[in-house]
Amino acid sequence: MKTFQTLICVLSFSILLNAQNLPDGFETFDGNNIETVFSSDGVFFWDLNNAYFRVPKTDSVHSIFTAGLWMGGIDAGGQLKVAAETYRQNGNDFWAGPLDENTGQTNATTIDNWSRIWKVNKRDIDQHIADYSDNNQVDFPQPAIYDWPGKGNPFAKGANNTPIAVTQDAAPFVDLNNNGVYEPDQGEYPNIKGDQMLWYVFNDNGGPHTETGGFPLQVENQISVYGYNCPDDDILYNTLFINYKIINRGSDLHDFYVGKWTDFDLGCFNNDLVSCDTASNTFYVYNGTVSDPDCASRGYGNDPPIQTISFLDQELSAHVFYNNDFSVTGNPENFSHYYNYITARWKDGTPFTLGGNAYGGTTPTSFMFPGNPSDPIRWSECSQNNTPADRRGMGVTGPFDLQAGDHVEMTLALSTHFLPFDTCPDFTPYRQRIDTISQKFANNQLQACDNLNFTCNDPQSLGCVWPGDASDDGIANVHDIFPIGIAYGTSDATRPNASTNWEGQPMQDWSQNFSIIGNNYKHADCNGDGIVDSFDLQSITNNYGLQHFKQSQTSLNAYPIASVLQPGPFIENTRVEIDIELGTSSQQVPDFYALAFTLNYNSDVVESGTVDVDLSDSWAGTENVDLISVHKEFPATGRVEVGLTRIDQINQSGFKKIATVSMILIDDIAGKENLLETLDPWISSAKAIKNDETEIELTIVSTEEVFFDSNIAVYPNPTNNMIFVELPKTNDIQLLRLYDNLGRVLLQRNDLSEGKTSINTSDLPGGIYYLEVSGEKSRSTQKISIIK
Repeated sequence: MKTFQTLICVLSFSILLNAQNLPDGFETFDGNNIETVFSSDGVFFWDLNNAYFRVPKTDSVHSIFTAGLWMGGIDAGGQLKVAAETYRQNGNDFWAGPLDENTGQTNATTIDNWSRIWKVNKRDIDQHIADYSDNNQVDFPQPAIYDWPGKGNPFAKGANNTPIAVTQDAAPFVDLNNNGVYEPDQGEYPNIKGDQMLWYVFNDNGGPHTETGGFPLQVENQISVYGYNCPDDDILYNTLFINYKIINRGSDLHDFYVGKWTDFDLGCFNNDLVSCDTASNTFYVYNGTVSDPDCASRGYGNDPPIQTISFLDQELSAHVFYNNDFSVTGNPENFSHYYNYITARWKDGTPFTLGGNAYGGTTPTSFMFPGNPSDPIRWSECSQNNTPADRRGMGVTGPFDLQAGDHVEMTLALSTHFLPFDTCPDFTPYRQRIDTISQKFANNQLQACDNLNFTCNDPQSLGCVWPGDASDDGIANVHDIFPIGIAYGTSDATRPNASTNWEGQPMQDWSQNFSIIGNNYKHADCNGDGIVDSFDLQSITNNYGLQHFKQSQTSLNAYPIASVLQPGPFIENTRVEIDIELGTSSQQVPDFYALAFTLNYNSDVVESGTVDVDLSDSWAGTENVDLISVHKEFPATGRVEVGLTRIDQINQSGFKKIATVSMILIDDIAGKENLLETLDPWISSAKAIKNDETEIELTIVSTEEVFFDSNIAVYPNPTNNMIFVELPKTNDIQLLRLYDNLGRVLLQRNDLSEGKTSINTSDLPGGIYYLEVSGEKSRSTQKISIIK
């Protein structure tokens, strides 16, 4: 047994289990500062290989190795019936699923289909309620709500999404119409406690009891696991609640006891001591040394916590500790031994006795080591000077008379207490913390903390999605194609009451964040249907240029990007093509994923509404296969803003033509002979990124690739009240313009003969602006940042 235990501890130290790699029938609880696993057939806190009761959940250290349920009772004929769970190295006594309420039987199909744990978050429920309340129908059904095994639910699904018939009382739900049937399409929802809850059911009558060798009790165990995501409440944040509803589907039972068997491994497994506190109905483990170093399992280091398990609605009737050997005070070996332990007797039937190792004394007791470890007079492992080691034991409640069809409930609070620690600690402050939980539980004062704010009327409502602002920078524009490209194909929860209207729409975070863009993937789901795809582009187009509370931000402008007008002849009512070239043969772009740019043109010679973007000959990818685009035309100011992105999360390398922008010339056009000057296409801003969201520096050049950026000094940048611009000594410079982020001209100057000018920015709001200096054959654009 010890060899087995040590091997497991080594594995648990070296392997951090990812919830996605759990075996079938397992599920993770991670609703507060605890992360642990459960199995649909009665395994607690490990996956049969690795310990997995991690506190805090961001670390690899755990406070419990595994736990199980022990039960035993005697029927009317005097037959002892027992079911228990330990390490499963010999067998098991429990199987997934319910028992028939009339026969107390199950079958292989039921066991297979119910080999699932259902998991739901309070935010899922909040969304469902909001979704239904606006129009009395569910527009975005969530699997967590619809799969829930409430009685009569026609949508219920079990393992592997198999439809299941729920014909008897099962998972709790809010029955709005009081008809006893769970109807999520009518706005009903799981009735959970806490911010996250797991629900599942297992039984002891799916086969022979190969763990204990006992006769089956024919009991069904409905389990609710929940917790409160309250970082400001240290006690609740580190507490896991488990409610057991134990239903007798067989014959009458008397002297029925229930034990929570636990193999504590408080960090390092071989330096633990155990105790109980009858005043708070608690049993617990504490470190037997002042610090908890690493051993075969990870240690907590200095100030190790104390792990407590408290009965909140039943009395602790016994506390059991036994040795990891096969002596009379060691591991149970048959069904009567299991029942002896939960009735405070040793394997040979003698009662526990007060003092020493609880064997062979004169005063019977049900509670081993009930003394406060800091009290040298009371009986504890500290007062006995026991050597710290690997500990396993049990808290027990009972006896009950459990009639056929009746049930008994118990709720446990598993709390990890991080207080300053010393050997043989005073349990008083820990009891006070447990009393706080018990009182709140008894008075129904435990409240969920993870509330979704359903208002978006102020700048602090950062949880809201504005359809089209995929980058969550305060504006819908071509830059929003970047997060869509990065997240393309990702799916998660749908947005309740989703629309494409330009309004803040409350939404819980998806499971992923952009690493550099910084916002959550939920913003890229512009239409709220739960998947990032090309349908989200329409929201950008619909809301283009609209802004909300956040300050819009743009980026840097050195791979050259240029607009190249294709040669004529130019004829009225025909399309003129302008190639957008990114990179050159000597400056190939090695890792490209997405691009946004603004192309300006003389709107006097172009028919309004005729601008189009073609990617059919782009080196960046294949249009509508791994490359998509969005564009917005502004005919009045003569510009089109274009965004294009790959959608497979794979970078592409290349150079020259990345897109073609075309437009139709008006019927009567003067200056066709020199359309370059007449149409005057030029790029005013551009941004490109790689698939890891890092930015690709770009340099905007004119059509002839004549530029003088390096000869223009703009300072200070960033600025507050004033910008100074020093220009090269050349007769070519004719015009200076200052644009805002929407392309509106804020300032224009034609007299630049002195070679130096200044711009007063004191009246401009903070943000990103563009300074354009142009001449007869060249043009340069620089980004200006104004900080207020």
